[in-house]
Amino acid sequence: MNTSIDNRLVDEAADAYVDWREECLAVWDAYGRWTGAPTVDARLAFAAYKAALEIEEQACVSYASVIRRVGERVEDALTTDASEEHHRLAA
Repeated sequence: MNTSIDNRLVDEAADAYVDWREECLAVWDAYGRWTGAPTVDARLAFAAYKAALEIEEQACVSYASVIRRVGERVEDALTTDASEEHHRLAA
């Protein structure tokens, strides 16, 4: 495995996780503003909450995509290691 690529992938996963968690907090903030909004402002506050949910969903999808790639790398490494071990024992 290429360590520099793996390090970049781990960094990408960490960044995606932080982005997702920040968007989760933004959703909670928007929810609080919506539930505490005066009736006259409720429609606008709800629209902001809905937008925050959509942004959080996209961050979640991005994070899931990176984690799938991490999982594929781990699976490939385990398969390679097992194959090398099998060949070593067979020799």
